[in-house]
Amino acid sequence: MAPKPRSLFPSLDSLERQVVARNEKQPDTGSRNFDHPTAKYIFVVMLVMTVIGHIVGGIALMVME
Repeated sequence: MAPKPRSLFPSLDSLERQVVARNEKQPDTGSRNFDHPTAKYIFVVMLVMTVIGHIVGGIALMVME
């Protein structure tokens, strides 16, 4: 039987072992809902823009009446 060709990618078992080892070494410093700081930054910016837009729109409607 011919030997199995070598894969270009690591096996799932080795990737899982790397992730488990990395998570055991590092304490959980992130928030519960956001693992990526950029996602948290975009969420906060969009939330602020939405609130400001509603306030400006409400003021504009009150002025126009």
